[in-house]
Amino acid sequence: MFRRLRTDFLRGVEKVQWFSRVFSERLNIEIAVIKLLYRSDEVERKKNELLALIGNRVYELKDASERNPLRDRTIVDALAGIEDLDREMVELGKKIEDLSRSGA
Repeated sequence: MFRRLRTDFLRGVEKVQWFSRVFSERLNIEIAVIKLLYRSDEVERKKNELLALIGNRVYELKDASERNPLRDRTIVDALAGIEDLDREMVELGKKIEDLSRSGA
């Protein structure tokens, strides 16, 4: 009787340990995905700031007909920054997708 009780208790402990490991792994994956989504939002915000900077600079240059806006250093730097942010967004999207797939 006590042996059966002990065996059942040990099986229950094993099941609780298994569940806690699975839960912990899943929680870690979810936290990583949330961090990546937050980073993705930050990158999107920076991109929008650069787009606004380009728009403002083009507006400033509208009266200077001899200046080509695409040769303005501020605009060129902002465009390069946007391209970098776009690449980072793609990488973040891939990481999020990989984590989501591995945790499913």
